[in-house]
Amino acid sequence: MTIINYLVTITFFILLGLFYFLLGTALLKDNEKLETTKVVIGFIFHTFLMAIVGIIFQVFKLQWMFYLIFTILWTICCLIYSLFILKTYKVKLFNQGIKDFINKYWFFVILLIIFSVSIFCNAGRMWADNLTDDGYYLVRIANLPYMNNTFSADVTTGFKISGINSYTLNTWELEASVYLFISHVLPTVFIRFGMSIFNFFLIICGLHSVIGKINSYYEFDKGVSSFQYYCFIIVPILYAMTILSRSTLGLDLEDTWKNTTAMFYGSSLVRILLPLTFLDLVYSIEKINIKD
Repeated sequence: MTIINYLVTITFFILLGLFYFLLGTALLKDNEKLETTKVVIGFIFHTFLMAIVGIIFQVFKLQWMFYLIFTILWTICCLIYSLFILKTYKVKLFNQGIKDFINKYWFFVILLIIFSVSIFCNAGRMWADNLTDDGYYLVRIANLPYMNNTFSADVTTGFKISGINSYTLNTWELEASVYLFISHVLPTVFIRFGMSIFNFFLIICGLHSVIGKINSYYEFDKGVSSFQYYCFIIVPILYAMTILSRSTLGLDLEDTWKNTTAMFYGSSLVRILLPLTFLDLVYSIEKINIKD
């Protein structure tokens, strides 16, 4: 049964990654763009509207089931749009073919395996519920679909809550609850394993995209297939942040442990993917002015 949970989780996130790739390809309509750029664009576009609608749901305490319906309809619309654009404008998913695609990104598999091993090597942190933070986040993701008053009660106690707080404006648990409900697998496997690795995948996609932009901007003339190897830098950086925060260098880096056992947190993408996306945007602009 546990193996099935892992297999379903892996399959779900592979399909989600392909969906983001398909959507990003349709939005950019450019065969020359890096595949990793397309994945990031697809993710941002799809998640952005879900976040806006999710905030409205949480502020006005609407029923979770309606958010599930919205998510399904929104995803279907994105899928139909993507297929229409690809057929109408004759945009190719794999511009140079599958063989070239594998040659450019096979090292990503190695990076994902390294990160997966690092998760299991930090089992002690997970047994401690990531300093008890998981006692809130995992419970909220798992319970949201089954609560009568979804956003009117504290998921950890069941007591009624009122007003607006920081969690009202945070929608990653809400979006994750939809994916967990659809996949119908063990929450700890889906979230700690699947979401952590998928978020890491999105981060190395963002890093790969930035490396491509830097290469083009400074005219280094490096082959696209070499970009993937530079992405390895993210592995020592994640662990160096933790090590330096415990050193005598006077650095005070808060919550660096989240880089491994809690990569599934929405804040992990904000801290790491957001700066990479900003850099990508900066290197896309030839000359920055007030209008930009």
